[in-house]
Amino acid sequence: MTDYKLDLQISRSQAKRLTKLPFFALYLGKFGSVAMPVFLLSKVFSALCPHLAEFKPPRLKDQRELNGAPMAPYSTVEKTEDSFIVQFPLFEKVVVVDLLNSLYNFSSAVQNIVILDGKAVLSIYEEFKSALAKYLKGEQASFLFKKEQIIHFMKTEQAKLSFSCFDYLFLSFDSNVASAKVQIRVSKEEAELLTQLPFVAIREIDIYPIILHWVYSNYQKGPTTAISLSRVASSLSPSLEPKVNDESLALTDEGNIIYLPKKLDKAGDYEAAFIRYCTNSSKKFGLKVNQEENLPSNMPVLVDWKNLKFTYANGFGYLSILDLSQYRKLTPTHIRNVFIRTEFSQTYLDKLLRYADELGMDEKDCQFDGQSIANYF
Repeated sequence: MTDYKLDLQISRSQAKRLTKLPFFALYLGKFGSVAMPVFLLSKVFSALCPHLAEFKPPRLKDQRELNGAPMAPYSTVEKTEDSFIVQFPLFEKVVVVDLLNSLYNFSSAVQNIVILDGKAVLSIYEEFKSALAKYLKGEQASFLFKKEQIIHFMKTEQAKLSFSCFDYLFLSFDSNVASAKVQIRVSKEEAELLTQLPFVAIREIDIYPIILHWVYSNYQKGPTTAISLSRVASSLSPSLEPKVNDESLALTDEGNIIYLPKKLDKAGDYEAAFIRYCTNSSKKFGLKVNQEENLPSNMPVLVDWKNLKFTYANGFGYLSILDLSQYRKLTPTHIRNVFIRTEFSQTYLDKLLRYADELGMDEKDCQFDGQSIANYF
């Protein structure tokens, strides 16, 4: 195992190669106490306006305008003959003053604050606008920085390697509002290492969760696995002993009663629905690509008694996982203890009896210690 927090069985030679591959260098790279977009944009903006280079980036918790989580659903993946093209916005329609405050710590420049239109604006903002004016014409303008230009902004060899996976950085300015998006490339070798599959067998759905979770985590950590749910399901043995009783009931680690199916494999069905949701006539794969399909919600997907996981689609249609490692088969003693310690209101009891009636249960089935549930409590 590597120490890269990727749940992959790879050799030492493969692990060594990872550090020399551009996307992995970016994906696993740490840029001090700042997130990847802050590191990148501060280099670019400092090149446009050299005075900005005097200021250090702010702490991670103060980089709110560049948090990746809101942008994650807009990321897309597209497979080509020899790589995967990944696109995602770094931010959308951020006021330039707020953007600069996310990129630089101006606490040492408080004396430079001036009043413009009733608002406190750092004088450095005016200097930045003047610098941009050398390149921009009119209220709406944009920059397209290609790989070679981005690498030129970087000082260390590791940073040059990390950002060599970029195809471009696109910056757009509309009056005092800015937007930015990037395109990066995951090579054939990197995709194979991530999925442990030959490139011809790798699908967009195998790569997309890696990018989604990476951006969602504000570029701080990748996912713990790159193996699709259908591959997990196909590797499970049907002879494994489930941790439920004859009625498929278990006791959770919090002492609650839960129903879990003894056998369940809807991974293929969920993946097929997810692929339909994330694709349209274009070649791009992403959550915002197709607005006509809906993700299957509140759907049990897979019970895995080998790894002790229960996977289901939540109310939004995204996968959630229950850890079953501390669950136990439900016994009569468990049931008695749960009922004894639980405070039952009449409303709750009435609901239980209605459930029993809907299930077609006889009155004798609704007893506890020889008494009806209603009378007992």
